[in-house]
Amino acid sequence: MYKDIKAFVLSLCFFSLLLSANAQQVNTMYFLDNVPTRHYLNPAFQPLSNFYLGIPVLGYTQFDMGINKFALNDLSPNFNVSPYTFLNTDADKAKFINGLLPTTLLGTNMNVNLLNFGFRVRDSYWTFGITEKVQAGFGFPVDLAKVIVYGVNETNDRFDLKELNLNSSIFTEFAFGYSNKINEKISVGGKLKFLYGTANIKASNESFTVNVDDPWLLDLKGTVNASSPFVLTGNNISTLNASDLPGEISALISPNGLGAGIDLGATYKPINNLTVSAAITDLGFINWTGNVANLSYSANYTLSGMNKVDWDHLDFDAIIDSTSLDGTYSDTILHNSYSTYTTPKLNIGVEYGFFKDKLSIGLLSRTIFQNKSAFEELTASVNGKPIDWFNMSLSYSVFNGRFSNIGLGMGVRIGFINCFLAADYIPVSYKSISMSDIYSSLPTTNIPMPTKTSGINLAFGVNLVLGNRKDKDNDGVIDRKDKCPETPFGVIVDKKGCPLDTDGDGIPDYLDKCAKTPPEAYNHIDQNGCPVDNDGDGVPDYLDQCPDSPSEALGYIDEKGCEKDTDKDGVYDYMDKCPDTPEGVKVDSVGCPFDTDGDGV
Repeated sequence: MYKDIKAFVLSLCFFSLLLSANAQQVNTMYFLDNVPTRHYLNPAFQPLSNFYLGIPVLGYTQFDMGINKFALNDLSPNFNVSPYTFLNTDADKAKFINGLLPTTLLGTNMNVNLLNFGFRVRDSYWTFGITEKVQAGFGFPVDLAKVIVYGVNETNDRFDLKELNLNSSIFTEFAFGYSNKINEKISVGGKLKFLYGTANIKASNESFTVNVDDPWLLDLKGTVNASSPFVLTGNNISTLNASDLPGEISALISPNGLGAGIDLGATYKPINNLTVSAAITDLGFINWTGNVANLSYSANYTLSGMNKVDWDHLDFDAIIDSTSLDGTYSDTILHNSYSTYTTPKLNIGVEYGFFKDKLSIGLLSRTIFQNKSAFEELTASVNGKPIDWFNMSLSYSVFNGRFSNIGLGMGVRIGFINCFLAADYIPVSYKSISMSDIYSSLPTTNIPMPTKTSGINLAFGVNLVLGNRKDKDNDGVIDRKDKCPETPFGVIVDKKGCPLDTDGDGIPDYLDKCAKTPPEAYNHIDQNGCPVDNDGDGVPDYLDQCPDSPSEALGYIDEKGCEKDTDKDGVYDYMDKCPDTPEGVKVDSVGCPFDTDGDGV
């Protein structure tokens, strides 16, 4: 009976929380550039449309729930034969326990937009959004799993459950965003957020140990903070009365906490075809002040007689008869305000485009900071945009993928309607099991189960878009403003869509091999943008005061491009056979002093 109870409880926990506890964003959406709400992941991203309006609820909804670094295959490597192998007496229970994190996180997150829109003003983009958010997390220490797997016996005499914790919030986010294309290479963006808290509960332990020698010893000390639309007083919570319904509705929509947050992001194009981006999002807090209750508790108990309990055949009446409880418990309830923090995320992305940006490869590093821990993930993707109204992405997340899960996303624009759907951790590996194997009272119907999936994360949206930007040469400047509509793919352009010419010599940078040509040389450059030197003497024509120096004079040219005459005898150095003739001495054609009588003097 006890094994059935353990199996059922663990099954219920696991299957209801099968998905990822740490997602809070869909990685696959990061490189879908025709999705209007992509700026939720990096506020520097600008939508392609000049204006978008999200349909309430459907405009942008993201949902995830689950458990981190855990899958059915961890529960039992041979899952299709024995779903709960680790509960069997012949199982390698230690291998299962050692595969768990010190604290396993269970949780759920949901973001639902109530209103969102954005519009372009020249090189800037403004956005506004109201989003309802639900976030809940539960910390599950490994010692609690040991209790379930091993039970309690003399070989496991101490369990530390300190990390057993809960944090759940419901709040509304008002976000004002702005992004600007500073120049052809750099864009920046940010969002200012106001957080309107509805409810929160936060429970944590300063200590929680159970020693299961005879007698058992329990030491517990912790706190619970709560803020709710309902009044929390003393030892009771006010109940809903039909006659007070208007007031209760008012309580539900009144803020019990207020806070603020910020997002920051940037993109940079260091070379043609390559874009580097980074963002930190959801840096924020909420100060809970309405209907607050703070419970501080401590307990020390001695429980005798537990060694007489038959754990494989539980009889609760027998337990009561054979055990005795002795100890102390105390608690204090206050009504002081307290603060909680949102979950920051760091995104660093790199994308390289091919074939006029019809195809690209992307790499995204995502780090979530939660409960003083960092959860990292690396996602690689292949992204295609064969036509301007269709975009898709196929991704794989290295740390959570387990080589059997993929991400898939696509965005489609039909007229003034833009729809998108994106998901991470889509399982591709399944095993068929009987429901009765999960719990004996269930029918024997076989169902497919994703045995290697530790999470799934979904986002979708429907937005109305206007002024979709047509950009035939994919240079970032829409066709109606593009003065150079045939710019080769990947070439960095100015605000008019023409290739940059930094030195102004008429040769664009991507062709210019001499990128710092001075203005006085503009009329003396070749097709590579370099100053010409027609006589080949090493002095460019725009500086050469002797533009026809003979080839024999090379090596004997001064900074003005003229032949040198070091001894100033009127014979250039390259012809002077007596280069050190004293000044004023008359010389012959080869620069040597005259010897009229031929006597050598």
